Amino acid sequence: MLDTIPGTVDQYYGPVLNAPGQEILQREESTTWGSMNEFLFSFGGNFGDRLYLGGTFGFPMIRYFRETRYSEIDENNVLNDFNSLQLFERLQTRASGFNMKFGMIVRATDWLRIGGAIHSPTWYSNMQDEWYSELSSSFDNGDRYSERSPVGYYDYKLETPWRAMGSLGFIIAKTALLDLDYEFVDYASSRLRGSDYGFNDENRVIRDNYSETHNFRAGAEYRIGHFALRGGGGYSASPFKNDLNDGEKIYYSGGFGYRDKDFFVDFAWVRSQMNQNYYLYGSENVSVEPADNKFVTNNFMVTFGVRY
Repeated sequence: MLDTIPGTVDQYYGPVLNAPGQEILQREESTTWGSMNEFLFSFGGNFGDRLYLGGTFGFPMIRYFRETRYSEIDENNVLNDFNSLQLFERLQTRASGFNMKFGMIVRATDWLRIGGAIHSPTWYSNMQDEWYSELSSSFDNGDRYSERSPVGYYDYKLETPWRAMGSLGFIIAKTALLDLDYEFVDYASSRLRGSDYGFNDENRVIRDNYSETHNFRAGAEYRIGHFALRGGGGYSASPFKNDLNDGEKIYYSGGFGYRDKDFFVDFAWVRSQMNQNYYLYGSENVSVEPADNKFVTNNFMVTFGVRY
């Protein structure tokens, strides 16, 4: 929020930046939801029970929605006749794209498997944003004002990073399995493109603020007859450069399954933890203390299959 300096018509100050104890309350509430679906066409080949090759063509679809309500409230009556200012923003993004995945597994010995895979970027050729905003204010004398923007639309393209993976699998006494995975991702290679705009500044910001990451996963399985017990963990390094933000993620997982010649069923639990700072706003001249967010997710999955 800005206001004119008394006695001027073209000079401004920020009323929210007052002495300690006299600040205007700043608050943001944000809600996001949506979905991501993907149609896959896969193929594979087995060469002498020693070399296994496979590939997938993927067609993902995205629906993403975000509503944000930012408020500045004069709880301490710092400003004369002012009560509150509120900015509401709504964004809707839809997209569809294409990607390719290719991989191989080599059965080096009866107890060792060596794997590798490469995933192409996902090329989203028809990203579309739709948005509008609404600004409202209220005053101590009861006056209220509100103004809503026209609905905006913009079409553009997005290219996500390449990914490369390697894995080692160990079979122990035909009853246990140990798997180690490594993944390399260069988030700085993501790109935005448009038919009427080059996104040069935005892509430079991506290159300057994101980096290469190294992700590690490990899992184990132990079989008891038709039953199997599973557990694992993983670590994803932060994608940010120069300690710009925290983005490390840690995974834990556990599960069990049952298999016979006709069907199988598996249960799994995956827990992830990540810390990340969130800034209400920022510029070269204004900085604010971030909110320190801790994200914890727990996913429960069930897989059922029939062989015929």
